[in-house]
Amino acid sequence: MKWTYELVVMGTAFVLLVANVHGQGLPSSSGGYPIDPATGMVMPVSHMQSGGCDTGCVGMGCDGGCTGGCTGGCTDLGCTDLGCTDLGCSSGGECSGTCGSCGDVCGGSCGGGLFRGRSGCRPGLFSGGGLFGAGGLFGSGSGRPSRIWADGEYLLWWNKERNLPALATSSPINTLPQDAGVLGAAGTSILFGNSQIGQESDQGYRFGGGLWLNQDQTWGVGGRYYRLDQDAINFDRVSNGDPILARPFFDTQSNEQASLLVAFPSLYSGNISATAANQVSGGDVYLRALLLSGHGNRLDLIGGYDYANIDDSVSVSHGVVFNDPAGRFPIGTSLVSRDLFDVENVFNGGSVGLMSESEDGCVTWRLLAKVAFGNMNQRVGIRGTSTATSPNGAVAVNNAEGLLALPTNIGDYEQDQFAVMPEAGVSAGIKLTKQLQMTVGYSFLYWSRVQLAGDAIDTTVNTSQFAGNVIGTPRPQFQFEDTSFWVQGINFGLNLRY
Repeated sequence: MKWTYELVVMGTAFVLLVANVHGQGLPSSSGGYPIDPATGMVMPVSHMQSGGCDTGCVGMGCDGGCTGGCTGGCTDLGCTDLGCTDLGCSSGGECSGTCGSCGDVCGGSCGGGLFRGRSGCRPGLFSGGGLFGAGGLFGSGSGRPSRIWADGEYLLWWNKERNLPALATSSPINTLPQDAGVLGAAGTSILFGNSQIGQESDQGYRFGGGLWLNQDQTWGVGGRYYRLDQDAINFDRVSNGDPILARPFFDTQSNEQASLLVAFPSLYSGNISATAANQVSGGDVYLRALLLSGHGNRLDLIGGYDYANIDDSVSVSHGVVFNDPAGRFPIGTSLVSRDLFDVENVFNGGSVGLMSESEDGCVTWRLLAKVAFGNMNQRVGIRGTSTATSPNGAVAVNNAEGLLALPTNIGDYEQDQFAVMPEAGVSAGIKLTKQLQMTVGYSFLYWSRVQLAGDAIDTTVNTSQFAGNVIGTPRPQFQFEDTSFWVQGINFGLNLRY
């Protein structure tokens, strides 16, 4: 099993999640936390007490109207990070002199700054209730998300590069026919293949949602589905003989590199087309259970079922028109041939992990780290076709074989392999309304064992089978070759909670 350096990302996310153990323990559902009817958020106990505050500054900050203000400012009980925000002072009034007018929302005089809360009220990144401050991701306290959540995201992702052998070549115009397009011969250039492909970004989408199963929001169910657009690399070249076009291979009969000429001056005109495509999709369903909670943050254990589908294919075709008066075929005879290597990887497994949410002023931070264990079903289909047409248009030959897809490797192949599928993600959401957030984040998914189409291509050919029976070692052949695969990228979306 291969493990790549990209897994460091998941380790970092896991450390951040587990660090929530510094928060307070799981609240007792039998004790019951009162729910604020305006927001659906659970009232922390610290905000139910009046010590240090006037009677008008209890509950969720200042719901009573702040008639007397907060004697010690917004650090006393009743006027902490949940006071003097859009959740507090809903009836008007002020919290002493340290916060602005009641009802200010994100970005107002009570908004949280990057390193400290503005006016000492709402949390900043490193202040009380912030990501690294007391009551933040590593702090303590209590808070809950809304009852139902739904997400929609636009994905801009990249995947691991895929190997591809040399599939199309060319040579200088003065090259001899026996040397034209031959790998290793002087002047031969590779037009397509002999490289790694798939460096470009792919677009896609991901939808998710879930529901809390009880009023205390300690148990919930959720699910997601994602799909990337097909990542297709296309090649197409047409020639009347100049430039030279050829398809390279290794000939077991001569025990040396060789080529099939597709376009050559005065002999052949033709074209070579190729497509290498990849598409990834998947989803999960999970159960989440609250482990720990703090001021505006929570840490959940998640477990469930994961599914993923990785389709990969390579198709190569060529068309040749014979123009040689001294050739084996009449002038104008054409031959069209195609090789297809089609691979599907289907993962099914069970997963376990951690999910964290932290309120940081106007920003909600979400972290995910999980791993799925299960079966990777790998299916490979190899097909070939060749059609020869006479100058008058009549079909002379129609065979189920190509150049690299021949009777020695054509067929369907399948195997099941144990595989591991880790996932890590982080995102930040900015409040647009009380229920709606705009989000941006990063995701990483990894599969330990997949079969890719480029690895299924054998460019060694026993040319004796072109005349009928195979003499010697049957080639090309197919054998499974496992490799790892990953996708990663940036997510932009909207999050709805109600």
